[in-house]
This record gives sequence, structure tokens and C-alpha cells, in this order.
Amino acid sequence: MITAGKATLALSGLNSSQHSEISASEITLNADKVINQNSRLQANKVFTLNAKQGIINHNGIIASKTDSLSINTHQTKLDNANGTLFAPRALTIQSGELDNRAGLISAKQTEINTQQHQIDNRNTQAENKGIIGVDKLSLNNLSSLNNEQGFIHSNKQLDVSVASNINNPQGILNSNEGLTLNAAQIDNKAGSITAKTAEVNAKSIDNNAVSEVGSLILGTTQLVLNAEQLNNQNTKRKTADKAPTQGIQAGELVLNANTLSNQQGGIYVADLATMTVNQTLNNQNGEVLSDNGLTIKDNGNLSLNNQDGLIQAKNQVHLTAKTLEQEGSIKTQGDLTIRLKESFTLNNAFEVGNDLDFSTQGDFTNNVALLIGNRATLSANQIINTASGEISSKNSKLTANEITNRGLIDGEQTLLNATQINNIGSGRIYGDHLALGSNQLINREENGSSATIAARKRLDFGVNKIINSNGSTMMSLGTIHFGKTLDENHQAVGLADSVQNHNAVIEALGRISFNVKGVENQHKLLKLEMQETSRIPIFEYSFGNEPQRYAKDTEGLTKIKRDNDSSRWGTNRNIKNLYALRLPDGRESEEWREYDYIRTINESMIIPAVYDEAKIISGDKIDFYSSDVKNADSKIIANTGIEYHQGAKIDNNSTLGVLITTEKGK
Repeated sequence: MITAGKATLALSGLNSSQHSEISASEITLNADKVINQNSRLQANKVFTLNAKQGIINHNGIIASKTDSLSINTHQTKLDNANGTLFAPRALTIQSGELDNRAGLISAKQTEINTQQHQIDNRNTQAENKGIIGVDKLSLNNLSSLNNEQGFIHSNKQLDVSVASNINNPQGILNSNEGLTLNAAQIDNKAGSITAKTAEVNAKSIDNNAVSEVGSLILGTTQLVLNAEQLNNQNTKRKTADKAPTQGIQAGELVLNANTLSNQQGGIYVADLATMTVNQTLNNQNGEVLSDNGLTIKDNGNLSLNNQDGLIQAKNQVHLTAKTLEQEGSIKTQGDLTIRLKESFTLNNAFEVGNDLDFSTQGDFTNNVALLIGNRATLSANQIINTASGEISSKNSKLTANEITNRGLIDGEQTLLNATQINNIGSGRIYGDHLALGSNQLINREENGSSATIAARKRLDFGVNKIINSNGSTMMSLGTIHFGKTLDENHQAVGLADSVQNHNAVIEALGRISFNVKGVENQHKLLKLEMQETSRIPIFEYSFGNEPQRYAKDTEGLTKIKRDNDSSRWGTNRNIKNLYALRLPDGRESEEWREYDYIRTINESMIIPAVYDEAKIISGDKIDFYSSDVKNADSKIIANTGIEYHQGAKIDNNSTLGVLITTEKGK
């Protein structure tokens, strides 16, 4: 044991071993190489140690008892395997490679700069092991950090800056307050990176779970993750009723990545989550959950695959991507906003408690019951609601170049705006107030099913041309209004070109008003054919030159044979077996005719059509404004009358039949 009050030593080398001890009040030690094995170098106050050829501190202690410790190895190796470097206040290390396997480096404020060399901190999770900065721990200018089964901790602030990789399998990187990690690659398989507020920056972060422990990146208040590639696979909680123990967890999350692999992974956020992913986000069988709001966005090229995955936030989900390959399950009790560039087919309904705002630059196809709590706003190049599809909300608004509906669209307020609207076959469009704005609307049958457009209160058509055909129905329990466009209140205004109601029904319990140039109400399927309605054999007589004919069975009509020996004068005096015709009035004549023939009657008959004649029916009144109405073989009925305004007129036409009688015989 060597003790002194204040020691300043300049040595070519120091070899302290065999449980020796060098101590002083203050120590300044300059040496080429320091070996301190199973021994102690200790200053009561300030300890300054310079070793140009490195330090070996196997099972040794180099410490300041009450103040600070400063070590500089001039970029040579500091080997602290199973050793202790300690200061109650500040510990500053400038070194080359630092080996702290099973060692302890600890101070209130610890700062280590390896000048682009690595730190090996493996196997430091036992008591009084690891690298610790009670108030602050700074690991700067490292080439790499190996913390496998290691322990690195600060009560307040932990900062790590590494040029290449941080290897943290089963390791612990922890701060009770703030944490910042900067590296090219971070391997956190089965490891944990935790803090109150954490920022992790790397080109690649691997948080893939390889066991049921670790693979945790946590910022209890805030977590910022910046990476080109982020792997968070297999970190999903085992059951939905259990708290997650792995994955990415945060009070508030800000995540920026080019690719995010979250297959079977879990991302759990207590407050707001903002995730910017520029290329691919794979959430197959994974879950991204927020107890408040969740935003997933991109720079315009994100491909999101949520097959069998769950994306959910309590109050709001905002999703922006180039394409949504598989939607999986997307849920919120609040509002859902989705912005896409490419076409999308919905096979698993979004679950939205309040408002849905969906838009895509491509086409949108809906195959499921999309039931929205409050408002559903859908916008696409083409909206296709298939026979199995339903779009229902309190306020449903669809906007597209073309809308094709074979399913159900419903709402208290329902608004459709498109250049072309097709409601086909099994298609039903309903609303309390239902308004349709389009250049052309087709409401027609398909495969024996006729389409329906119906309002519970008011039905407005701001449509330039309407074709309603083959048993299809346009109906309102209130009023119906036809015009060219819709105004700001979604009511029909202007003068439309035409309404073609062919073998279909337009009906309202209330008033119907047509602001339409041409209205066709026609039975387009009417067909006639000539049918034989009567075939009668007839035998008749005529008397002399009288035009009247007498049926064979006329009472009192008889034929009388003349006497062959009669000596009557006349043209018939030499005729034998001559008969005369006696009429019921007693007159007789030998000049009479006998008619024996078949009378056939053929008439035009209506062939039963698949669909009845066209009908326009109002329980109140029908008003035509500037309309040329053509009603052919069909019905226009109004309970309180039909009025024609501003030069409107009607042309009623009924197809006339033909009756042909043919008589053939002698």
C-alpha cells in the first residue's frame, strides 16, 4: 500500500497487482502503460490518469472517492474487464477501444469518447456492473457498441453516438428521463431501449422478437424513431386483454422510416402517433394501436399491407398512402381519414364511430357493409358499390366521375355527385333527403331485378338526362323535384334536357315538379299481334232482291215445293222440283238465294310484356315547366291535378288496334 497527500507521478509504466493499493488525496498519473490487476488506484478527490499505451484494469479499481476521475489513453485500449472505474461526481474517459465486459463504469456524470473505437459492454447485468451516469451518461464518437446482455443506464440523460452499429441483444439501454441514440445499425433483438423521452436515429433498427422477453423500444412520454429500415416483427402482445411487453411503445410517437416491417408486430401508443413511412409498411397480422390519435403518412409512394392486421385509434385515424394492398381491420371510435393514389377494393369494412373521409385518385370498389356512425364522405375516379356492398351513415356523400351501384346507399342526408350515375338491378339508393347531381342518370333493371331510388322526405334530381326503365322506381314519400343541377342546399334548379320514363315508375305521395325540356312516359315494350278471335259457320237465305238475310233457323222460314204439273206462267213454268221460299210474313218467292260460308274475325291483341306501362303518379299535384310531354300507352295521374307552365304541353298517344272480318264459302 502506498499513500500520499497529493501525488503527481510520471512513469514509463505502472504495474499494480496482487491486491496492492495506491491512494492519495489527489492523483495525477502520467504513464506509458498502466496495469492494475486485482488492485486499487484511488484518489480522495481529483484523479487524473494518462496512459499513452493503454490501461489494463482487470478486477481492479480506479476511482475518485469524493470527486472526479479523468482518464485518457490517447486512442489506445482501455481494458476494464471485471474492473471498476468510479467517481461520485464526474468521470471522463478518452480512449481507444474500451473493454468493459463484466465491468463497472459509474459516476454522477459519465462521459466517454472512444475516438472511433468500439465499446464492449457485454455481460454487465449483474449488480454493480455496467456503464452508469447517474445524472448524465454520454457515449460519444464510438465506432460500435456491443451491449449484448449488457447494462447502460442514466437516471436523467443518456446519449449514445455510434458510427456503425449498436449491438443490444438481451441488453439494456435505459434512462429514467431522456435518451438519444445515434447509429448506423441498431440490433435490439431481445433487448430493451427505454426512457421517459427517447430519440433513436439509425439507418437500420432491428427490434425483431426472438423470444417472449425484450425487443422493446419504449418512450413512456415520447418516443422519436428515425430509420431507413425498421424491423419490429413478432412483438405483438399474445392476447388482446393483456398489456404489451414488447414492440414499440410510447406515450407519444413520432416515427420516420422508409420501410417498416411489423408482421406479427406491435406498436402501442398512449397518446398521439405520427408515422411517416415512405416506401412500404407491412402490418400483416400486426397491430398499430393508439389510445388517442394515429397518423400514417408518406411522401407519395407508400404501399401499406394490413392483411389480417389491426390499425386502431380511439379518437382519430389519418392514413395517407399510394396504395392500400390489404385493408385488414381499421378501426376508430372517432374519425377515419384515408387518402390514396391508386385503386382500392374494400373487403373488410372500416369501423368508424363518427366520420369517414375516404378519397383515392383511382377507383373505389366496396364489397361489404360499410356502416358509419355519423358522416361518410367518399371520393374516387369511379365508385363501385357491388350487390354485396352497403354504404350507410347519417350523412352520406359520394363524389366521382362515375358511380355504379348494385348494392345499398343510405343516409338521412344522401348526396351523390358524378358525371355518370348508374343504379342497376339490385341497386337501392335511399335518403330522408336524397339528392343526385349528374350529367346522366340511368336507373335500370338487371337479371330480372329492377333498381330503386327512394326518399323518405324529399327527392332532388339535378340531372341533365335521366333514363328510368324496365320496372325501376323513383319514389318519394314526400316530394320529387327534377332540374338540371343542384344548388348549395342540394335542391334541383335549372332546366334539364330530358327524363325518359320507359316502362318504369315515378311516384310521390306529395308533389312532383318537372323542370325538364322533354318528358317521355312511354310503354316501350308494347307489342301487338293479330289473333283469330272468332270462327263461325253461317247458313243464310235472301228473298228476291231484298238485301236482308235470314238465318237458316229463323222461325216461320220454310221452303215449299211446287207441283210439277202446275200450269203457272213465268220463267220457272218448265222447272221440275221447284222450291219457293216462304218468309215468316207469308210472302213466297221462287227467286231466292242460299249462302253457306265461314266468317272469321282477326283482331290486334296486346302481347303481355315483362314490365307494365310507364307511370307518373302523384298523391298531390304534378307541374310541368317548359316541358314537351309525350305520354304513349302509359299513365300520368295526379290526385289534385296536372298543370302545364311556361309553354309546357302534352301529347297523349294510344296505339290503335285492327279488326279484320273474313267470309269464305258459297
